[in-house]
Amino acid sequence: MPRLKNQYFFGNITLLRWKLTESWQELLGHCTTKKIKIDFDSLPQSDKRRCEQLAEYLLLSHYFMGIHVKLGHDEHGAPRILGFDDIYLSISHTRGIVMIALSEHEPMGIDVECISERVVKVRHKFVNDTENADISSVNATDLTLVWTAKEAMYKLAGVPGASLRDDFTIRSTVFTGASNEHSLRAHTTAAGTQQDIELCSIIDREEAMVTTVAVFYRTPSERLYRR
Repeated sequence: MPRLKNQYFFGNITLLRWKLTESWQELLGHCTTKKIKIDFDSLPQSDKRRCEQLAEYLLLSHYFMGIHVKLGHDEHGAPRILGFDDIYLSISHTRGIVMIALSEHEPMGIDVECISERVVKVRHKFVNDTENADISSVNATDLTLVWTAKEAMYKLAGVPGASLRDDFTIRSTVFTGASNEHSLRAHTTAAGTQQDIELCSIIDREEAMVTTVAVFYRTPSERLYRR
């Protein structure tokens, strides 16, 4: 159960990653070995979703050092750990990668995406007019970075129906092809009032993947990302 490279950049937020190579039956076997209680009838019908959900339980078992926990959802459909209301959780999946972010200190949103040219075609759906002047890149890596930022902010805000394009705006846009780490500032009006957000991203060029974490902005001495 490897943790994400360079996880120390994310302060008190723990990131756990599972790269799926097993069938759901093999993952279920791992759960049985670790005495993780799984209600088989409640598992999704799709093999893909079964694999993802079982990997989530295995990662949580690792975090809680074998203590059995159960996943549920809040009133907005966001994942939560039943019985552990003081632990914040965010989950993301992409092409065989399951990523979980956990914090005992603050809410956060996480998104992981494989770098793909498809984001270039749909940039108008998540880059707004205010951002267009600065986000002029048509590079798939840069735009995947923006896409994960918007998705992570959406999960952090927890406002159903919020618009990635119109309710979340990246203020600082530093995109350099040589850099694998990014710290950006943004804000959201999704909750009806403006809230500042800090974004931290890592580009894994070996696996062609971007991971972004969003938290509500803090003072410079408390920032999530510090070189």
